[in-house]
Amino acid sequence: MLNPENATPFGSCQSLSEYLASLMSQEVVPLNCPDHPPWFIPGENCEVEANIFRASQESASGRWMMFAFDETGSPKRLFWLDGDRFCGRELTDSESLRFRELSESHA
Repeated sequence: MLNPENATPFGSCQSLSEYLASLMSQEVVPLNCPDHPPWFIPGENCEVEANIFRASQESASGRWMMFAFDETGSPKRLFWLDGDRFCGRELTDSESLRFRELSESHA
């Protein structure tokens, strides 16, 4: 599987939208792949079951992109719709930090 932190210079992104596009452009491990993780692996994109996506959608305001935050308000998971696939990514600590930096600098 791909380690996105080594594959793309995420820190070079200057806007939150560019950063999110960079995260979502990484390889997505399909549900039917034998290497599909049983749950999220930080820093990797994976296809998620529709019920996981919809449960996230119920607690967020987005239609095609949502975030799950931890108790401190840090973003921990990103969910998005890619065509007919439901995708998710658990952010690493450094990805979450960069997300916060970009969202605060463009607020």
